[in-house]
Amino acid sequence: MTPETMDCVTLSVPADALDAFEAALSSVCRAVSFYHDEDRDYWDIQGVKERGADEGELAAAMAVAEMLTGVSPEVVRSIVPVGGWLARTQAAFPEQQIGQRFVVRGTHIAALPLPGRITLTLDAGLAFGTGEHNSTRGCLVMLERVARSHAPRRILDLGTGSGILAIAAAKLLHRRVLASDIDARAARVANANAAL
Repeated sequence: MTPETMDCVTLSVPADALDAFEAALSSVCRAVSFYHDEDRDYWDIQGVKERGADEGELAAAMAVAEMLTGVSPEVVRSIVPVGGWLARTQAAFPEQQIGQRFVVRGTHIAALPLPGRITLTLDAGLAFGTGEHNSTRGCLVMLERVARSHAPRRILDLGTGSGILAIAAAKLLHRRVLASDIDARAARVANANAAL
């Protein structure tokens, strides 16, 4: 059963500290989102987790991130309704052109898709993978490059999260893709995104 409210942890860090703090929040949070604030050249990171859960693990992970980066961000904590957090995250999820072929967009975007691009429609939610993070962007760009010279017969997306990479591979290569995740919630999100 989905809880009505969750703990929300918010912080801002410079780009060179993003990976460490994203990993720290991801170690205990159900979902982590981050957005580049170009005016400040900082990344705003927000994670949501079950109320009161994993506090010791979060403190330890944050301490490691601080030690690795030398950055001690102000951490703002709040309680948010699940629906409210998802709605705010979706509203802040802009259309993204990634590489030469892909465009990632949420279902909340009403404009017509860009012609000549493969549209990956998914909603930011309680699973990793919206195209915002450099690792996902890098995988999409590499998928384009690999597809120029290889046509794999079988494709596996292990740890699929939102399903973004599996969906991209299926659309780009016109192949069936097996996507799997140890997190049952992520598997449900990926399945729903694949149906969009």
